[in-house]
Amino acid sequence: MKTLMRTLLALTLTVSFAGTALAESSECTKVPRAQWMSMNAVKAKANAMGYKVRSIKREGTCYEVKALIEGQRREIVFNPANGKLVNGNEQN
Repeated sequence: MKTLMRTLLALTLTVSFAGTALAESSECTKVPRAQWMSMNAVKAKANAMGYKVRSIKREGTCYEVKALIEGQRREIVFNPANGKLVNGNEQN
């Protein structure tokens, strides 16, 4: 039973950090930063998608947004050059 619990805990932690790892290891764009959308524009886009944005920051060449949707915490990654969603992960 303890082995099962440890395995489930390890799996949960791995999944929780997957979105952050993607943002840190992925290159979202090669467009110069001067041509990126503003953080406010990305925040507005996330809000329009139904997310309640808690924070937004630049991670490498991506924008990482922490938000709530339907009471669930999410970490979503946007390409700052075109505002396209790169990924979205639920965090518990």
